[in-house]
Formats: sequence, C-alpha cells, structure tokens
Amino acid sequence: ACLGGKAAFLEALKIIDAWSTSAPPNVPINMSAGVTVMGHSTGGRVALMVAAVKDDPMYLSGMGFSWYNEQLDANGGALRKAAGRVVAVVPLHPDNMESAQFNPDVQGFYGAITQTPVFATVTVLDEVLDPDTVWNNFRMVKSKHKIYGAFVSTCGHDDPTKRHVS
Repeated sequence: ACLGGKAAFLEALKIIDAWSTSAPPNVPINMSAGVTVMGHSTGGRVALMVAAVKDDPMYLSGMGFSWYNEQLDANGGALRKAAGRVVAVVPLHPDNMESAQFNPDVQGFYGAITQTPVFATVTVLDEVLDPDTVWNNFRMVKSKHKIYGAFVSTCGHDDPTKRHVS
C-alpha cells in the first residue's frame, strides 16, 4: 500500500534493506559505504522522508501513524536499520512537505532531519510546484550540512529528466 504516495518512502527503505541483506555476490555494490537516496518530485519527497525516519525516531510516531511504525519496526526494525544506512539525500523538485496531502506527519517533519546531509534543488521556472515549496522544505531541515540550489533552466519541473542535465 502506497497510501496515495505517502508511504512511498517505505519502498525505498525496502530496496535498501534487500540490497543490504541479500545482494547477489557477483554485484559490485558496497553497501557498507552507505547509501544516498535521490529522487525527483514524489521521489524527492521520499528522500526527505527517509532522512527524517533516519534522524528522528519521533517522526511518524504520533497518533494515527501506527501503520507506518508497524512497517518500520517489522522484522526486527529492518526498515529503520535500512534508513540508518543512508548517508545523504538529494531531493530534486520535491513535493511540498508542508502539505498533509503528501506528508502524513507535517508537524513531526519540521526539524526531524538533523544529521543527514541534504542537497535540495529546483529550477526557477518550475511550473508544477508553488514558487517557495523547495525553499520552505529546505528551511524545515535542521542539518548543518545542507545545500539549496535554484537553477535557471527552460525545462521547468521536468528539468532533472532532460538529457542535458545528466
């Protein structure tokens, strides 16, 4: 269940957990080096929520969040351990973290990211997000290792998906 995207962060944590516990031996991935979570739009929200879960066990712990905690704490806390492997997040044009439509724990998110480095980006011509969305998300992050970039581009919200960016 993705709950309209609100639980999409769990899918990222499941992938990290799977690669950490059962990666094929012939795949040259060193999971002990840490993981960076990067995503665009909803994926950017996922990156921010993963960092919040990693840095603040109180995020998603209030009334009405029992389902999220059941998922995070299942299998000996496997998904919380997966979050612990994250060393940085890169949200590209992330959804509005001040909206309960996207973030189930808006109040708990404010200040939840205290340690994880964050590099948040947006383009000045993003026609999908409200003008201050990414800046306001960035201001909610309290990690001392954070960067905000607003880039000039004619591609708008889909800029990270365009060939010239890669």
